[in-house]
Amino acid sequence: WGTVRGTGSPDFNDVAALVACQQIGNELGYPTISGTMLSASDTPDGSGKIWWYQVGCSGSEATVQSCSHEDTDSTDHSGEIGITCKFAQADECEA
Repeated sequence: WGTVRGTGSPDFNDVAALVACQQIGNELGYPTISGTMLSASDTPDGSGKIWWYQVGCSGSEATVQSCSHEDTDSTDHSGEIGITCKFAQADECEA
C-alpha cells in the first residue's frame, strides 16, 4: 500500500473506503462490517510515493485498484486521507 491524496474530484469518500476495507478484509480472511474515510485533517501526513489522487469508486469494485483514479508525481502529502475499517471476527474452525 502507498498513500492516496483525497483532494480533487471525484474525492475519495466512504464508498471508496468501504471498497478498500473489503479488499483488506478479503486478503486477511475477515468479513467487512464497515469502512469509513478519515479526512486529511484527521490523518497524519504520509511519506514516500503517493500512488493516486481523484479516486472514485461506485461500490461494486472488488479492489480499490479497480476504482477510477489518476496517477500523480506529487510529493505534497498534506491532502492525504486515511480509512478506518471494522471487521467481523472470523469463525474458528476445528481441524
